[in-house]
Amino acid sequence: MEKDMVHRLVNIFGDRVRTRTEISAYGGLVMGRPDFEFDGDPGDCKSVLMDAWIPLNGWLPRKGYYQMQGYMLYAKKSGQWSSKKVEKVGSSRTFG
Repeated sequence: MEKDMVHRLVNIFGDRVRTRTEISAYGGLVMGRPDFEFDGDPGDCKSVLMDAWIPLNGWLPRKGYYQMQGYMLYAKKSGQWSSKKVEKVGSSRTFG
């Protein structure tokens, strides 16, 4: 499902989305592979089998939130995410 989501992003946004990216620091001791980069910012798709497993309060689970914070830090992006609220869009949810 996550590969399908990335494929759709590539089809919609074309060259603005890069796949197969890797972020590393400290000579390769810290490494991460985000699913894609959109306009140079790392992104990751997360999926669950059932909508019931998505938190009702709308907050992104800490593991995913801090994973993205690490990507932003080691990719040397100036602004880290200030919000981890989940927004429901149709039958899926987006994070922003």
